[in-house]
Amino acid sequence: MTSDDLVMVQWADLTGIGFSPHDRGSAPGEFWTAAEHLLQEDLEQPPENIDSTQGHPVWTLRRVPVGGRRRWCFAVQGRRGPFGVAGSCRFAFAPPAMGAYDAWRLGRDRAADPDDLPEPGLDHDTFGRLVSEVLGGVALSRAAVPVLAGPGDAAEVVAAVLRVLPEPVSRRWSWSTCLLQRPDNPDLRVVSGQWPEEFRAADPRRADSVAHLFRRGPVTQEELETRLTRRELRHGFRWLVEYAVEHRPITRLPRCEELDDLLVELAHANHRPEWPDVPSMLASPQGLLGHLDLVATWARHEPGAAVRTLRDDYPFDIAGALLDGILEAQDETGDNLLHLPTAKHREGNKWHDRLADLLLEHRGLGVHTLVTRWADPGGPLADRADLVAARAWLRKLGLDPRTDRALFPADDRVVRGELERYRAYTQAAADELQLSADPLALLLDLAPGLDGLPAATVADLLTAACPTRKPEPMTRLDSLTALARELTASAVAESAPGPAADWADDLLRRVQQPGDATDPRPRRIMYGAVLALLDQGTPASRGNLVRRCQSIGLDAYVPAAVSEWLQWASRTGAGAPYAVPRIESPAVSPPARRGPAQLASAIPQRARLPLVAAVVALIGTLGATTALLDLGDDDTPPPLPAAATSPAALPSVENFDLGIAPVVADATDWQRLDQKLQQTPIRRSAATGLRLIAYHDPRQPLSKDEQLRLDDLEAQIRANPPLRTVPIDTELRSPDVDRQAGFLKVLVYYRP
Repeated sequence: MTSDDLVMVQWADLTGIGFSPHDRGSAPGEFWTAAEHLLQEDLEQPPENIDSTQGHPVWTLRRVPVGGRRRWCFAVQGRRGPFGVAGSCRFAFAPPAMGAYDAWRLGRDRAADPDDLPEPGLDHDTFGRLVSEVLGGVALSRAAVPVLAGPGDAAEVVAAVLRVLPEPVSRRWSWSTCLLQRPDNPDLRVVSGQWPEEFRAADPRRADSVAHLFRRGPVTQEELETRLTRRELRHGFRWLVEYAVEHRPITRLPRCEELDDLLVELAHANHRPEWPDVPSMLASPQGLLGHLDLVATWARHEPGAAVRTLRDDYPFDIAGALLDGILEAQDETGDNLLHLPTAKHREGNKWHDRLADLLLEHRGLGVHTLVTRWADPGGPLADRADLVAARAWLRKLGLDPRTDRALFPADDRVVRGELERYRAYTQAAADELQLSADPLALLLDLAPGLDGLPAATVADLLTAACPTRKPEPMTRLDSLTALARELTASAVAESAPGPAADWADDLLRRVQQPGDATDPRPRRIMYGAVLALLDQGTPASRGNLVRRCQSIGLDAYVPAAVSEWLQWASRTGAGAPYAVPRIESPAVSPPARRGPAQLASAIPQRARLPLVAAVVALIGTLGATTALLDLGDDDTPPPLPAAATSPAALPSVENFDLGIAPVVADATDWQRLDQKLQQTPIRRSAATGLRLIAYHDPRQPLSKDEQLRLDDLEAQIRANPPLRTVPIDTELRSPDVDRQAGFLKVLVYYRP
């Protein structure tokens, strides 16, 4: 029979006479013949093991010849319900000119069981994925394209795909919701949904046979990208999937016979700029104002091209987007993508001026963070030489050496060059050294390679290396001794003993600070100078040098070799001949040329420095000018060397705990200390030194009240005539279980 423009025929067993043509006179014979051929191939009566197909539409759309012309045939296979117990096969033939999608839609409406019509059951993402997989299989011309869904969902996927495919492409496949049998024709390409669980459980062997046909599964993304080599094809494919999923009309496009042609047309009709399009759009930059995100993305992917582009003037927003992308790319690598000024790319070209302007315009206060990140390890400015080369450019960014010291390291080449050229501590060398966060360490690095310098220059260098009087950590004072030793050794390397001693005396004269016995720096420099003289042999006992050392004085950190020499020189007198007996001591063995690390380690550590007998012998001579005997972290004197005099001659120490500070600084501390002094056998006139020990959190600076307390106590001590000239030293210690923060202790050293 005929329904509208479809010709329908049916094989069924509706009367109990067996599976046979039903109402054969309702259609011309060629349609029955075509249907019979389909029955003989694979669109046969449903297998007997499948008791019912109700709820699962089993549909197939295939191009077949009818009476010498090919047309679409929509076949329906079913059992039970309107299809009868034995099952039925309905065939709806479309007119030759009807397309695949219309034939599918009309066949579903006319031939299918209304109860089997599928209802949308897939979520949007799953539906889109299945459509994309089927279209991908068609694009790759797969012989078997699976729809990874049951018959009902597969029917919706097939309809969506047929609606967007070019008709000639659709004709190359047979389209099924559930293929019940493998086709006999090996050349037939098929698209099919999966067997439902009920079918598989009823006839697992047939289910496996059909599943084996689709064993390759759907196409992968990698396979699809390999097939769609051109960018416009990939772009068009994405649009084809969207048209199918969203049911968008595709009729406005030119008629295409092949899939690739359709993809190109879709790409052109739906072109949306992407980041690779940015270079071609820069010719008309106003069009990019609405796509600044694409500009930044392109700059991130192509930073080299973006830097070249940014050399030209562009609207503010576009320049900012380009800069944003380049900065993101720069953050991901240590390569100098921005062409920052470095030791290899000196500052001074137009690009560096342009870059500075762009950074200030678009990053403002964030420039400091950017540069700091570039100067971190692994960054394009991580090397000190690169930061030195970029100084002028960094100043253009508003960075200041006084506040951004880490970004303005000193250039030791400038210091070395000035010293070698002028043999003086020039202003240029001073300016450079002031940039260093640690001038002492920088000079220790330079010292081994310097030629001998005048005493005045060495004095200037040592003063610049350790510019503050206190508080100085012991390690820095040890390093100061090492630096003095190295510079002295270079200066007197070719000198006779007499001139060498005169050079050392000139150095000490320049660094000595008369009337200030509490400054440890002159003593540390003296130790280094004398050790350097001893390294070359016993120095002459020139009266000036001996008296200079006596006036500077010794402390608890004096190297044994220095104290023994001074003791010997004091006994022999200023007029002793040059050829004096050599003092054998490990500390005076001529060392090999030392680098910075060896220089610092060559100085004895605090815990090992002996208080030598020479100190005791000189106390009476030096009188009130004797330096404070700094006994370190312990409250008892360090051990004596083997050559020490009798214990009875040693200075003694008395501890006085003054307790927690009063709320307001006043004379209370002095009154308590004075009372304790009066209660002990110590006479104030016998005191040789005092140390004020304040217990304080080392992570925090002294408060105003704490500093006032120490200053007030020192002033009260100085106001007492017997103690007016006694050296006073201040030490900060970390609190412990016995003494909390704010606790004050006084050590008094005296002659017994």
